[in-house]
Amino acid sequence: MSSSLLLLRIQKQFKIFLLFPEVTNFELILHTLILLTTCPIIFYFMIKIVLSWSSSNEYKSSLFKIIVFGKIADVVTSVLYFFIRIIRYHCPLVNLLIYLKIEKQKIAATIFTAIKNLANFFSIIQLTQCCYMTTIRFVTVWFPVNGIFFIETTYNYGIITILLPAFILAILLFENCEGPFQYNWNYMKYNNNRSVLFVNCTYLVKDGYFDKTILLHRYVMYISVSLAIVLIILTYWRMYYMKSSISNCNMNNKREDLKRQFGIRVTIYVFIDILNNIVICTVEQIFISYTDEDPDINQKY
Repeated sequence: MSSSLLLLRIQKQFKIFLLFPEVTNFELILHTLILLTTCPIIFYFMIKIVLSWSSSNEYKSSLFKIIVFGKIADVVTSVLYFFIRIIRYHCPLVNLLIYLKIEKQKIAATIFTAIKNLANFFSIIQLTQCCYMTTIRFVTVWFPVNGIFFIETTYNYGIITILLPAFILAILLFENCEGPFQYNWNYMKYNNNRSVLFVNCTYLVKDGYFDKTILLHRYVMYISVSLAIVLIILTYWRMYYMKSSISNCNMNNKREDLKRQFGIRVTIYVFIDILNNIVICTVEQIFISYTDEDPDINQKY
């Protein structure tokens, strides 16, 4: 049984509305409130970190620069994917877009093109940034002196490591969307027969190279998340070993203890960010698995 048929059977059997992609009015209001609440909080802490660079060497380190960079990518990606879901799955908006005049549909399609491609770009940055952030934490914990020097002197190369895969995949996965908009009749069966928008999008990469691009996208996801998981486990193990060694030596240096607690909190943050990226990978993998049966994809060859 294919994954799409399994999902359809689960939807019909359990009638779980969360399994339907439709953005209801309640969900629209809820997610809007969440974004309006969380985004200012995230930006507040990012600004605090940036302002502390002039007075704190710890917050001026490459790790916190990457954290600020990553949080910007997180916020932008969340907002862009939220817009994509509203455009495609919020029934009142779907109906409105379909009955727009052709000229206005062209403008809407151009905006949708920009949103979708930017979302692809920033979602890949989320993965590569998380992997690099975990690498920084691993190196600085295992090699406190030489590791910190190495990370700080190679920071620019680290940024390239984050951005280069995102640029390459964003270009290969670039989509050009155009009107007229239609109802996505084939996909509506996964949405309790509610309105779903079909946008005619064509990929820049055509023919057999499309499958290779999707495969490359998968490899980036798998490698980034797998490497991050392995590194964070090794980092936790090293920190636990260091804690045991300090306890056995009866060291009671307050500054060292505060520094260790600070390191633990940073590592916990990195771990939470990895969990977030695992969820992202799961969602992306579900999307990729549906490419063969999604009419939006079938018409892109």
